[in-house]
This record gives sequence, structure tokens and C-alpha cells, in this order.
Amino acid sequence: MTTNTNTRFSIHNKKALLIASVLLVILLVTSLFVYNVLTNGVRSEMELRTAINIAPFNTPTTITLKKDISLTGSTLEIPKNKNIILVSDKKEGFWKLIGSANQATILVNGKLTLDGVIVTHKGGVKGSGVYVNFGGTLMMTDGIICNNIADFITIPDTGDTYGAAGGGVFNCGSFNMYGGVITNNTAYVSGGGVYNNGYDFSMFGGEISCNTANYSGGGIYNYNGIIRVYDGNISGNNAIVGGVCIIAMVAILESLALL
Repeated sequence: MTTNTNTRFSIHNKKALLIASVLLVILLVTSLFVYNVLTNGVRSEMELRTAINIAPFNTPTTITLKKDISLTGSTLEIPKNKNIILVSDKKEGFWKLIGSANQATILVNGKLTLDGVIVTHKGGVKGSGVYVNFGGTLMMTDGIICNNIADFITIPDTGDTYGAAGGGVFNCGSFNMYGGVITNNTAYVSGGGVYNNGYDFSMFGGEISCNTANYSGGGIYNYNGIIRVYDGNISGNNAIVGGVCIIAMVAILESLALL
């Protein structure tokens, strides 16, 4: 009886040890993967989405693009309680983040800083650049938002559809632009470069140029929001009703060429 009990106990211990060893290996592999994508950068859509998901809550987390990344699935979401800084390590210029057809490239529900990435779509492919949702915050310090076309876009988290506005940036939250370029974006109706939808847009530098809206606000369209433009360049934008269109807004404009 004692021998059988000892044998069963030994087998049980071996199984427990095996399970613990497997779990330890999984933990080590996962930890190495997490360390790699957050420290050494990302090279694929899977790595980029994983890096965002594993980023700590409410802590600025830098994610470095190591090559151009084309999104094959839905819009890339920055969740609430995440504070993501996107950069690229290309020696000359920036790596591209290329959106899927008929999708905004990026949906901002938390905080996002663009500090040296090109947010774009392939030539002729419809889809806007960045959608800043209610409560979201976008900061742009460097990089380019270009070649995006605002058509009818479905927002993944709500299923709501909006259309024809904000080719480069559609802002329903807070957008602060310190540098970078928003250029060559198109909206079928309003806000080829930026559509500010009742919230705050402040421009401290950078450039909004050569954007097109088929109706109004080729560069910026502001609807019932607040825009503050302290510095930068807004030029060469095209629309039937103005490169900058103001609808019931509060504005501060300083040291700026509005063309």
C-alpha cells in the first residue's frame, strides 16, 4: 500500500513539475516577445497591435516602426487608458502606416502622439487618416498625414458610419499640432486636411497644405469647436468655400499665413 501511494505521489509530482515547466517556458517566451516589441520595435501588423495591447495603462509608451506596415484588418485602435507614442527609425524620412480600404487608418480612443510616422493609404484607396474619438487626444510633433480620402467610414467600436469629412484628421476630441505635415488629403464634402467637430484643435507649428475638399474647408473645417492657431503654415488648400472654413467657432490666430 505504501509503495503504491508513493508511486502515485511521485507521478503526481512529475506531472505538476512538467506543467510548471511548460508554463514557465510560455512565460519566458511571452516576456521576451513583449520586451522585443516594446524595446526593439515592430515590423508587422501583428507586432504593432500586440505592442499597443500590452502597453501599460496611462503610461507613455514609445513604439518604434522598423519598416512600412500595411493594415490588412480593421482600423488600428488606440484604446482608452493607453498613451502611445509612434516613431520610426528610418535613417531618411519615415516609415509608413498604411490603412485598409474604406477604413480610417487610426482610431484614437486614448492618447496618441505621432512623432515621425507617415499615416496614409495607397494611391486611390479610400479611407481617412486619423479619427480622434470623443475623449481621445492626438498630438502631432513630426511625420506626415497624407494621401487619405474621406469617404464613408465605419467606426469599429460603435458601428457608426460617417462620411465625406476629415480626410487627414477628423477630430471629436483634442488635437494639438506642434510639427509635421498634413498634406494631399481629400474630403468629398468638408475638411480635406482637418475636420474639427465641436471640440479643440490647437496648432503651434507644422504645415497643413495642398488638401482638397469638394465643398468647404480644404485645409481646415471647424464646426462649433475651438481652434487656436499660434504658428505654422496653412497654404495651398482648395475648396469651393475657402481653404479654412469657420462655422460658429472661437479662434485665436497669430503669426500665420492663411492661404
